Amino acid sequence: MEKENHEGLSLLEWIIALVLIISVWLVFGSQLTTLLGGLVEYFNVTPTPLLHYLLQHIHFILLALVLGIFIRWVVKRPLKVFVTDSSTFRWPLFFFSYGVWTVAIALFMLILSPSSITYSPPKSLSSRLLFMAVALVVTPLQSYIEELLFRITFWRMLEGRLKSNLLISVLSGLFFTLFHLFNVEVTQAPIKIIPLLYYFLAGFVLMMMTTNHQGGEAAIGAHVANNLFLALIVNYQGSSLTSDAWFTLEAPPIWSDLILLIICGLIVIRYGKRFRVKD
Repeated sequence: MEKENHEGLSLLEWIIALVLIISVWLVFGSQLTTLLGGLVEYFNVTPTPLLHYLLQHIHFILLALVLGIFIRWVVKRPLKVFVTDSSTFRWPLFFFSYGVWTVAIALFMLILSPSSITYSPPKSLSSRLLFMAVALVVTPLQSYIEELLFRITFWRMLEGRLKSNLLISVLSGLFFTLFHLFNVEVTQAPIKIIPLLYYFLAGFVLMMMTTNHQGGEAAIGAHVANNLFLALIVNYQGSSLTSDAWFTLEAPPIWSDLILLIICGLIVIRYGKRFRVKD
């Protein structure tokens, strides 16, 4: 197969690499989480929201390591060049997307679900503040690593091969949905197609943002905003993301989340164009 894109890898080589990265992450990452969880039980460590949160995210260290090796020694590109076509990471685009998502989530919660939100008092103020401090570091890193795998690497694999951003985004949506089939939001949903539609739309919209802006800054900003809001401000009962948020929602507002995705995605794609790629 011809090596036709600028990374110098054939499509087959990209696919093999992606399969290997995901396999190492899922297999060894799961074993790492199980091992550390077993050590916690063995030493009878008191379970806390922070401990659950860290155990839930520990496998992303392995994913970051594997992706770093792939980008640096296989693709042979600096990380900042791999993430965006701009000469520098566009922080204004990142914060624009982050702000749009944060404001929209807060407004949707207040307008559509105020009666379903309850205050979750901390068992200890110091432990809540410690959790917040750790989450402010870990969650952005976790979101960045996920975007690096699910959007940016997928985009780099297909750019130059598929001319249609729409088709790339559809494939990205399917790819993202595949890896969330066993989330509790799906397995416990009375109508499973609805949360699956959400994951598809999330992958689709975030990839549209990535391809339209020629970089992952906007998608990373949106992902960080969403996950930080869940971790720190309002989480919902039965969430797959363990956190110690200040408020709890009775159930995930799936329809409002779908509307939010569409509105925020359109805003960021339309008005994010002012943050142009810098030579």
